[in-house]
Amino acid sequence: MAAFGSGHRGIDMQISEVRTPASGKVSFVGKVFNRELITIQTDYGKFSFEPVCSSLEKLQEVKAGDLIGSRCENNGYQSHCEGCVHVSFRDQRGYLNPLWVLGLRAPATPVSGPGMGLRISLTESLD
Repeated sequence: MAAFGSGHRGIDMQISEVRTPASGKVSFVGKVFNRELITIQTDYGKFSFEPVCSSLEKLQEVKAGDLIGSRCENNGYQSHCEGCVHVSFRDQRGYLNPLWVLGLRAPATPVSGPGMGLRISLTESLD
């Protein structure tokens, strides 16, 4: 499986409330460059969500389906899609398609570049 290059590394979801698809711990919550981000370390790897504002703290435990934050607008951040949250997943192999990790799509060669995000809604947790 080819590694993702620079550019879009994940999927876009048109949601306002963000729930974790798997149980784990918050490994990062805060600002990266000019956008808010939260990362959940799971047994599968790390799921990251942006721009997401959260009141959770680093190392706080979460269960699959828990509300972890909400989409927020940040000063100076220009999203490539309106009203969406960017979701990425990475493990020891690098960035992978979150849909594949969640069992919602077969593995494929990653595609990277402007406008490559998918708009989906997840209704079931990974656990």
